[in-house]
Amino acid sequence: MNVKILTNYSELENTTFVMAHTQLAAHLQSLGLTRDVPPTPKQWQSLLDLLDQDYQRLRSDAVEPAAVEALLDNKYFIEKITDASPDIIYVYDLFEQRNVYSNREIAHVLGYSPEQIKAMGTNLFPNLMHPADLANLAAMLRRFENMTADETVDTEFRMRHANGDWRWLQSHEVIFARDDDGRARYVLGIIREITEEKQISQALVDALLFGQQITNFLPHMVYVFDIDARQCIYSNDVTQHFYFGEIPSAQVIDSAFLERRLHPDDRYQSEEYYAWMKSAEDGDVWHSEFRLQNHAGEWRWIRTQEVIFNRHENGQPRQLLGVSFDITDERLVQQREVELAAQQQTILVLRQLLNDFLHDIRTPLATFNTSLYLTKRKIDAGLDAHSNLDVMDRQVQYIISLLDDIMEMSQVFSASARYNVAELDVNHLIQTQLVSLGILAQSKQQNLVFVPAEDSPRIIGDGRKLVQVIRNLVKNAVQFTPPGGSIRLTTCHGSDHILFEVSDTGIGIHPDDLARIFDLFYKADKSRSSGIGGAGLGLSIARRIVEAHQGRIVVKSTPGNGSTVTVWLPVKQG
Repeated sequence: MNVKILTNYSELENTTFVMAHTQLAAHLQSLGLTRDVPPTPKQWQSLLDLLDQDYQRLRSDAVEPAAVEALLDNKYFIEKITDASPDIIYVYDLFEQRNVYSNREIAHVLGYSPEQIKAMGTNLFPNLMHPADLANLAAMLRRFENMTADETVDTEFRMRHANGDWRWLQSHEVIFARDDDGRARYVLGIIREITEEKQISQALVDALLFGQQITNFLPHMVYVFDIDARQCIYSNDVTQHFYFGEIPSAQVIDSAFLERRLHPDDRYQSEEYYAWMKSAEDGDVWHSEFRLQNHAGEWRWIRTQEVIFNRHENGQPRQLLGVSFDITDERLVQQREVELAAQQQTILVLRQLLNDFLHDIRTPLATFNTSLYLTKRKIDAGLDAHSNLDVMDRQVQYIISLLDDIMEMSQVFSASARYNVAELDVNHLIQTQLVSLGILAQSKQQNLVFVPAEDSPRIIGDGRKLVQVIRNLVKNAVQFTPPGGSIRLTTCHGSDHILFEVSDTGIGIHPDDLARIFDLFYKADKSRSSGIGGAGLGLSIARRIVEAHQGRIVVKSTPGNGSTVTVWLPVKQG
């Protein structure tokens, strides 16, 4: 009902008949109506009733026709406003069970004039109300029997239009007149048509049911996650089955529940995930893979894709739409493929190592065999055989070096290689090797110097394997640096890394060789002579270990001016 229908009294105040004006003013005051207070439906009908009573009294008292006409003008003015209301206004007689008044809006909503509605009498509802709603009519009318003056009744029902269509209506009703015994007699109501709203609502329900049927048909988990509430507000049957068992139970899936089901090794993703939620743009897709525990306690690999589904008025993400796939079988296949590839690589490495070892060991064994023969001859002849013994000793040391390199290589490149990590100080690791490495350098009349950085951060790594890296790099520098040269170890660090370098004044590396210096067995092909010890696998081993620590290793060299090997390692965070 239009709330402004009694806010303009100028037409009433301008009447030429003082009596009618005074009576109307008195009625407005008795009903509590002012320019600033809009009327209720009950006050509106009460005013019409009072004006009707005035009209009947004036006619019976033989008042001048002009005064009666003025009063009729007031009533006509109010009825005009009632007919201008966008809602149906009506009065229903509970005793006679018929409609006694309707404004003209009923013709627009139902296609019947107020006179036609009134003429239907007690057949109004049987003729026009939907059978499903007619069954509840008696119970609805009984509610008025015990209603107080301040109570209202709101009802939704269907009525048939004159063209045969069903129209949804919403009524708001009050009791505004009772009989001498206080029983409710007349009901004043306002009806608003809600057919379009009902159609939209039903379409939405149908869409939701259709969407639910689709998502339940899918073999994947589908859900809607509310970011503010930190919980799923929708999850399909597959999702419920994954977490709770055979029968969908619609139990709450919130962030705390998910955190408990998330594998400990995958929880590092949570912080980044929640940060993405707050800043995601439309079209952004969150991809992640992690392990979740299902209802049976099994760890299953899950691949998830999520997008922003809904936003607040300020544009902030409100809800996420997600689809999750169980990729456990796929992961197992990938793991088997990786293991198989690693095993094949290990076989190739070991085969190459064996071939290389057999090739390299022939020369020192032949030399050793010759020296042994000459030693026996000299001993039999009473000659000094120390020079031959020295040759034999060098060949034995070379064979031991070959075996050491092969053992290290087999361990590092094995598919079952394990790293025992701990918090480490790189400076300390280097210092523990200085004595033995210094003796090695002195054997070739070389100078070994270590310049550590102050306040170096710690790293997380396998100390034994990193010592291998340090020793291999220094041994490599000693091997290719002439007597009298120098070898320098230094460390430095940044906010997220630490570097250690091994520099020498050796023979350097040709640019053509530099690109392949870390290739497996590449050095071995150039060091077949027993004059230079080892199988030449030191750099290959070092690179493998450094990369296993998420680090990097690079070599810079100028032929004739020496080489510098730099190792970059990430520092411990937090």
